[in-house]
Formats: sequence, C-alpha cells, structure tokens
Amino acid sequence: MHTDEKDFEILSELEKDSSQPLRKLARKTGIPMATVHHRIRAMKKQGVILNYTVKVDNRKVGKSIHAFTLIEAQAGLKNRGLMNIGKAISRIAEVEGVYVTTGIYDIIAEVRAKDMDHLSDVVLKKIREIDGVSKISTMLTLVDI
Repeated sequence: MHTDEKDFEILSELEKDSSQPLRKLARKTGIPMATVHHRIRAMKKQGVILNYTVKVDNRKVGKSIHAFTLIEAQAGLKNRGLMNIGKAISRIAEVEGVYVTTGIYDIIAEVRAKDMDHLSDVVLKKIREIDGVSKISTMLTLVDI
C-alpha cells in the first residue's frame, strides 16, 4: 500500500486520539468522511494500523515512577540470546517496552513503578536475575513531554 499525505494526516489525528468519531476526523483533516472511513479500513487491512490504544495518566493509577533500564548482556551472546533476554524482560508486569539496541547497551527496558522501592525490586529482583544479564544502569525520567 502506498501511503500519501492524506493517510499521514489521518494517522496523525488517530495517534492523538483514536477514539474520535469519523465526522470529527473528517473535519480536522478536510477529507470527506466516506474517504476517511475507506482509508482507515484500507490501512487496517494492509497492516499500517495495527491496533488502537489508550493513553493512561500513570500517576492516577499509582505508577508515578518512569524509568529506562539500560541492560548489557553477557559477552558472547548472539542475537538469539538477546531476544531471549528481551522476551523474559517483556514478561515482567512493570515493563512497558523492551528494545534491542546498538551501542554500549544491548537492551533498553521502559519501566513504570509506584515508588522507588518498587522500582528497586523490579530492577534488582526481576531484571537483574534474568539469565544473561550482565550490567544494568537505570535512568529516571523527570518529565514526560
């Protein structure tokens, strides 16, 4: 499927609020409602739109600590080993995202926790205990923009 400027406008609006009605989406993009509907359906069919999500105010649900944990795997692990570590990390409830990366660190895990003690438990008792994890460095985020 070839995506054009109109598709990108629709996608941009859906990323801001995927629950908005087609009528509002059509008005914001200046594209007729039937065309918006057709394009969304086509993008779903082609796998451009994978799913719709909800954005949560994490402070209001008791997850006020946001951190990125940078993970270095044991030397000599190849891609399969990194993928296994990443999959194990992704099964931890507090982990929102796992990314295999290039550079000094092999994996980055995005973590949400209720407080510093909870974050410490996640990093030291859950992530650090995974086979193949060598070093960990955790960065707290100060502001979500």
